[in-house]
This record gives sequence, structure tokens and C-alpha cells, in this order.
Amino acid sequence: MIFRIRRFLVPKLGFGTPRAEAPLRPIAGSPCVAGSSSAQSKRSFDSGVPKRSLGTSKVRLVIGAAIVVCLAGCDRDTKSVVSEDKPEPVSPGIVRVSDEVQEQLGLKVQVADRREVLNTQTTTGWLEAPPGSEATLRAPLAGFIIEGSGQPLPRLGQLVEKAERLVALQVFLTPQEIAQLVSSKEDVDIAIEQSRVSMKLAHEQLERLATAKDAVPGTRLADLKETYERAKAAYNESRDKLPFLLREPYDGLALVKPVDLDAPIAGSVLSVHVAPNQFVIQGDPLWTIADWSTLWVRVGVFETDLVAVSRDDVAQVAVSGTRERMLASPVKVLQPTRPRSRTVELLYEIHNRDLALRVGQVVAVELPLGSAVEQVVIPRSAVLFDGLGNTWVYVRGEAEAFRRQKIETGRLLSDEIVVTRGLMGGEDVVAVGAESLYGQEFKGVIPVGDDD
Repeated sequence: MIFRIRRFLVPKLGFGTPRAEAPLRPIAGSPCVAGSSSAQSKRSFDSGVPKRSLGTSKVRLVIGAAIVVCLAGCDRDTKSVVSEDKPEPVSPGIVRVSDEVQEQLGLKVQVADRREVLNTQTTTGWLEAPPGSEATLRAPLAGFIIEGSGQPLPRLGQLVEKAERLVALQVFLTPQEIAQLVSSKEDVDIAIEQSRVSMKLAHEQLERLATAKDAVPGTRLADLKETYERAKAAYNESRDKLPFLLREPYDGLALVKPVDLDAPIAGSVLSVHVAPNQFVIQGDPLWTIADWSTLWVRVGVFETDLVAVSRDDVAQVAVSGTRERMLASPVKVLQPTRPRSRTVELLYEIHNRDLALRVGQVVAVELPLGSAVEQVVIPRSAVLFDGLGNTWVYVRGEAEAFRRQKIETGRLLSDEIVVTRGLMGGEDVVAVGAESLYGQEFKGVIPVGDDD
């Protein structure tokens, strides 16, 4: 920029020798003596190139220096103005809020306590269904799956109660089975008719002997009574078989009463293997029902670490991607040691009433150890979780300054949580209103879009 100003100002001020001006003469006593060939050639060369005087060069230097000084002064003035308007910088992670704003946000500060907490060991576990919590309903006979009137077949995920009617199985009869049933029906009819005749004869003889004038042996009366009772018992037994046999006339296969199938346990339908009007044979699976309201956690522990585990205390279970931790009660079951891995599998029971957990899911388990160590404990409400899996708390430094501190959490203690890294104890942490303070920190960087 300075160079352009000089090029612009110098021609206007008339400095330098114009191109039409006569060349300067050589100074007396110089090696270029008039009349010599070198001097003549020098004069002939200088005639085409204009010369600039020493005074002119000095003037140009002075003007250039003045311009530089002026520009530097302008820059200083500009910078001073900008620096005066620039706000005071705030360090990242620090929020300054006045006492009035703190009261509006409802901030409450609590001291990070340091006390002895039961030590734990973090390991991996797997969820499984307890024995007897899953049942598969199978077809007892060959037949067709028939939907009831106004009651569709159970769907996947449907909740069913114990002994609830699920389906009616229309039994399919082969010709050989029909022949056997017809034969059984005829045998029952014959037995009923024979029993009726025997009862009638025995009853008539008893009445005749009762009105006879001659003496009748007592054994005769006893035999007749026994015959009558036997015929009566055979008659009743034969009549009880009739509902399970074919009905006359024998004009079709679907003559047997449909068999109702009920749910063996209460739970959710885990899998469906049939469709309406589908033909099934004996032993085919129809539905699988599972009750996952209670699950077991299987944890593998090395033999060398098993001694330190307090097996009578509850463990804590954490699911990846969630913030909640659940308590698991120990299940006292004899478990052998695996020869290859030299581990013993411990079992814990966990409640799953909302069915958020699944069988086969991997969870993190904190096993309680017998020893207690001194650790930092803060309220659970003071912990913030961001979308990147980081954990933060706000620590108060000055009266109106709060610093966001990254921490690592450990064991859960009711409404409190253990801090394994990030706090030393004794810091004032924001126990209530940490989310509002987090919004105050980033409200200036959140872009505001135009509704239009």
C-alpha cells in the first residue's frame, strides 16, 4: 500500500529529472576526463538515461517514512477502538450467573462427601430366564386349529393369563381310528343294555321274594342284591364314557367334540408356530409363552476372586446405554467350577416388571466385596450425562462462577452415587438445577433458526 502511494505522489510533486532534461555533467577530477574515450562513451550512455539527484532521493525517503508513521498511527487507533468494545473472554466450561438468576433457576449446592463405601468389582453378566418361566404348548392330538367365536388366535407379544383358553383343536380321525371308536361305542352300548337287563331281572326277583309266603334263604337275597349293585355300577360307568365317544349316526369325521387348549402359565407370547385352520399332528409346537417379569443374571467369577466376593449382599446391574442401575438379589444355587476357564458362575435375581430387559442381553454387574474404602459420594441429581457418554457435574468456584467438571461414576447408593474420578471431596457441587445451568452455558452458541 505504501509503495502505491509513493508512486502516486512523487510525479505530482515534480521530484526527479524529467525524461527531456539534459544529463548531469561529470564532476571535475573524476576519472571520466573530457576528451577520453571512456568519458565520451559514458556521456553517450548517460544521454539516454535520466539521472536523479541525491536531494530528490532524500525527500522521497522522508515522505515515505511520514506515510508509514501515519498509517501505523491509524492502525493503533483502530486497534484501540476494537479492543475497547471486545467483551472480557470467558474460559470454556465456566458459567457466570448472578444471584438473581441462580434463584430463578432454583440452584442448590451440596458438598461432595467423602466416606467409607463398600468396595465392588465390575464384571460382565448375561440375562437368562429362570427355570419354569417358559413353556411351549404342543398339540395333544392330530387335528385342525379352529378359532373360537369372537376370539382370534393369540398374537406375538400378547399377554395371556394362566388357564386362559387359547384355541379349540378339532380332532382329525383316520378311518382306522373311526373304526376303533365305533367299536368302542358299540361295546359301551352293549354294556349299558346288559347292565339294564341285569338290574331289571335282579330287581324283579327281589320284589317276588319279598312277597313270597314260603321261607327264603338269606344267601339268595344277598346274591340278588349283589347282582343288582354290580349291574348298576356297570351301567353308570358305561354312561360316563358316552360323551367321549362318537355319536350316531356315524356320518362324518368331525364327530368328536373339539378339545380346548389352555395357557399353561401366565406371560407373553414369545413365538407363534400355527395359523388358523392349520393341520397339526400330535406333538407339534403351537405357542411359546414366557414370563420375563423376573430374570436371572449369570456372572462368571474366577476362583481366585470368589473368596473376596460377598455372596450374601445384593449386586448392582447396569445396562449399556441407560443411566439406571438395578439391584439384584443373590440366588443360592450350587454351581460347579468350569474346568477350562476355572470360573464359577454366580446367579442373581432381578425384577423386570416393565419387560425392558431381554434374555441373552449383556449387562455390567458390580459385585460387592467384603472390604470398605473411602470414596467421594454426591447426589444422583447432580450428575449430567451428555450424548457422547460423558458424565459431568458443576462445581462452584466463586459466588457467581460455576465450573463444569468431568467425572467418572461408580456404585449406586439409593439417591447418591459414588464418584471414582474427577472430585477429591469437599467441593461444592450443584445438586439441584444442574440441567438449567447446562442450558445457561450453551444458550449463546445454540443457533436460532428463522421460522420463515
